[in-house]
Amino acid sequence: MNKEPHYSSFLSTFTVNILFVMLIIVGAAMIPLLSLQLNPTRYLPSLTISWTWPEAPVRVVEQEVTSTLEGVLTTVTGIKKISSYTYSEGGNITVEFDKNVDLRAKRFEVASLLRESRKRLPERVSYPEISMNMPSNQSGSVILSFQLNGNASPSYIYTIADEVIKPAIAVVEGVYSVNVYGSTPREWELIYDQQKLAEIGISSSAISASINNYLLEMELGGASESIIGGPEKRTYLTLEGNNKGTFRWDDIPVAKTSGRIIHLTDVAKVKLKDQRPQRYFRINGLNTININVSAGKNVNNIKVAEGVKEVIDKLKRELPPGYSIRTSVDSTIYLKEEIS
Repeated sequence: MNKEPHYSSFLSTFTVNILFVMLIIVGAAMIPLLSLQLNPTRYLPSLTISWTWPEAPVRVVEQEVTSTLEGVLTTVTGIKKISSYTYSEGGNITVEFDKNVDLRAKRFEVASLLRESRKRLPERVSYPEISMNMPSNQSGSVILSFQLNGNASPSYIYTIADEVIKPAIAVVEGVYSVNVYGSTPREWELIYDQQKLAEIGISSSAISASINNYLLEMELGGASESIIGGPEKRTYLTLEGNNKGTFRWDDIPVAKTSGRIIHLTDVAKVKLKDQRPQRYFRINGLNTININVSAGKNVNNIKVAEGVKEVIDKLKRELPPGYSIRTSVDSTIYLKEEIS
């Protein structure tokens, strides 16, 4: 008579426990690769680069920013199409890639090129911001917020946040956008010498008109030129004012008396100052600038946040004395609690 094989119940339970433990270890190792979000979506193969330039007319933005950045972007491989939209005081460029490109790698490559070309852009142009385009909407979710504090003016602290901290965070893999806010814009203040104005016989409104004429930029028109067998070429004629980053206030003529040209600085003092603030951001008596970091919708927020925090920790050691960065919002804390 053949006997049926008999296995110990202890051995069976032990084997099951070992397999269970092994599965737990493998699952824990896979956590960093997961997309830990409530509503994940996939990236479309395109990026959008956007910027602003206060008070700049559309033609100047097109010539000095849009065209420059388009030329830089054409060096990137794998591009299927480049389209741009320019308007007064800003613009954006959308770069569409081939279907099978690594979009995150391309984002890093584009960010590096923009950082290198920043010096070629006019001084008042904001740092170009890169966004990954998504099907459901065009914005990522804020995962981290930081506050940069310092004992300098809000505009100077803003400059450090916008030109030092923002570019460093923007290249972290999975970061969708970095927004800096909390500063008041700067403005030029003119203080007239009323006695000199009376002696010359000129009014403040006449001085204002002289400044506007000196800085005026105007599109005068355009003409089309057709070449047989070739594309139509259109040429624009623009009256370029003297609104350059290097212009001098003492070059602006405001009047002429007794054969002598009177310049602006002969009758007024000019200085750059912060506008009167509409709101205040302070921590422990220090002026504060806020930095919001948004992640894409198909990334692991915890992993992205860790990458951003590593960059912030490095920047903390490089800040001048009197400055500090603190974390004000960390939405990944909730995610960690959910999976723990």
